[in-house]
Amino acid sequence: MKRQFPIAIALTVMLLAVGWGTGTQEKPALPAAAAQAIPRARAATGGYRLVEVRGEVQLMRAGERNSRPVTGNMELYPGDLLKVARGATATVLCASNGQTWTLPDGLSGVTNGCPPENPINPQLPQTRGQVDQSSPYIISPRQTALLNNRPKLRWNQVGGDSSYTVLIRGEDGMRWEKTVRAAEISYSGSPLKSGVTYQLIVQSGSGEGDSQEYATFWLLDEQTARTVRDRAVALSQQPWSEEEKAMATADLYRAHNLIAEAIETLEALKGKTATVKRMLGELYEWVGLAPQAQRHYSQVMGRSGDRPLGIGHAGIAWIATTRDIAVFSWMKHTPETR
Repeated sequence: MKRQFPIAIALTVMLLAVGWGTGTQEKPALPAAAAQAIPRARAATGGYRLVEVRGEVQLMRAGERNSRPVTGNMELYPGDLLKVARGATATVLCASNGQTWTLPDGLSGVTNGCPPENPINPQLPQTRGQVDQSSPYIISPRQTALLNNRPKLRWNQVGGDSSYTVLIRGEDGMRWEKTVRAAEISYSGSPLKSGVTYQLIVQSGSGEGDSQEYATFWLLDEQTARTVRDRAVALSQQPWSEEEKAMATADLYRAHNLIAEAIETLEALKGKTATVKRMLGELYEWVGLAPQAQRHYSQVMGRSGDRPLGIGHAGIAWIATTRDIAVFSWMKHTPETR
């Protein structure tokens, strides 16, 4: 997918006007239709295809000790890595929406330029339109699928000696609540279930006027989760560098809407390269965490402002808000932007 710089400039101006992320609001109710709106992850069995290749492009795949040259029309899988030599070209057909994207020089996961299967459904409760850095906005899990049924919950640390009321509730009537002083806690209630949309709510302080934030998440179904775990284990056993294994695993997770796991995998790397920082920026951008996305983008570009916020490597553009709720639009994927 080719980037359109005039569009990027216009969208950057729009972003300055409408803002990003989440702000405080009243505690929302879970809609009755949320159960039917949970994204169903595609099994990790391919569906991506290399539709064009020119020059030297190498494939790194779990189960294969050495990289090998690619061929046109080759089927690709989440977790595959492609090495594109300088001056070469590789174009991948996305499984999720039938669009294509052209890989940059260097190392990339095959799904990096594709939206996750079933992006966040607009019927689900959404985060609001501005990240208020003085509020306990949710960092993780945030608009993501999960593998772990006892996740670690993290949010923005607000100034002062503040306590936090942390609540998880599900549309099935489940409710779990704790009060803590740190900006993270591990969920310790009954194991969460697949097929249920959960809402994480964090409120700072205990009096009127205190700040409250929320985000939604869900668990992968058991069969898909088992498939993803098995493939992640296979990737971890490859004779690759730690960075290559982490990138391949994050690519696998991203393809199944496991954004929190993808971020955690890449954040655990030491001495992150520009490629890893770019991937992290894109993942944070996808879930609406502009401060974290900007931090990684600015490190890649050398100074803040070189990388227009809102235009991810996958072509994600945050170009409108409705009642302060961020609305996704894919460049060249809708009649308005083709």
